[in-house]
Amino acid sequence: MTGKHLCYALFATVCIVGCSDISQTASPQLDVTPAEVVFAKPDPGTNSRRMTVELKNVGNAMLKIASIDLEESDEIKELSVLDADDWQMVRDIEPDSAEYVTIGWRALDAAADRGRLIINHNGGPPVVVPIRTADIDPCIGVTTEPVGIEGDGETSVTLDQAIPGGFQKLRIEISSTCIAALNIDAIELLTAEGESAEANTLGPYTLCSGEAPSPANCLIPEPPAALGFEGSVVYSAFYAPPVGQAGVQPGRIMITSNDAINPRYEIKIRGRACVRRMPGDVCNG
Repeated sequence: MTGKHLCYALFATVCIVGCSDISQTASPQLDVTPAEVVFAKPDPGTNSRRMTVELKNVGNAMLKIASIDLEESDEIKELSVLDADDWQMVRDIEPDSAEYVTIGWRALDAAADRGRLIINHNGGPPVVVPIRTADIDPCIGVTTEPVGIEGDGETSVTLDQAIPGGFQKLRIEISSTCIAALNIDAIELLTAEGESAEANTLGPYTLCSGEAPSPANCLIPEPPAALGFEGSVVYSAFYAPPVGQAGVQPGRIMITSNDAINPRYEIKIRGRACVRRMPGDVCNG
């Protein structure tokens, strides 16, 4: 081999070795999933949610998480790192391994929130994960005693434990099941045609405010002040089966509110007199 050829061979060998060393340089690389944290509305009856952020090392060297910070734009602090204590010290993540951060949202008002999760690490500049939450709408909850059958925007109740000349009570509790304030605009009896009754008594039915003991001790129902989360108000309805009239007497109560899904919530009542059909049968009242 001539000197010229030997020179070329040595140059090629150095180049290959050098390039190989560069390509194999170990370095960590952080991959964050999801790239943005978006909270859905809390389920009715709750005011909180949580989401998990994955921190994965997709590089070929040890990834060190130096710190994790959370900044919130709202003055009311509703976002937090639920496992913040676990990130007080540097955390190592092996190549092809992952760790997880849990973000919590505890809604204190109905407004949407914005924030940032900031991850400081040795694999490059800090990674910023935007955080946002949904606006919360008012939600209505209606429970009755006797317990009714719930449907889409309605509850059906049967009252069949009063004898003619007596009465049976229906307890109605309206509650706010979301963090947004629930405004009840009206609660009223409806005619068979669906019109508002002019008074709180219609046929065999009477509607009262509060825990009225009987139709004779009845205050005309008035809308309450706005209900906050888990706040509630109680009304009473009475069914008095008419003497000498058999069959079912239907009744309807309409609750009008600012609920986002069911602004008109109806309670349908099937009232009929209690009949003793055999010895031992008992009617209430």
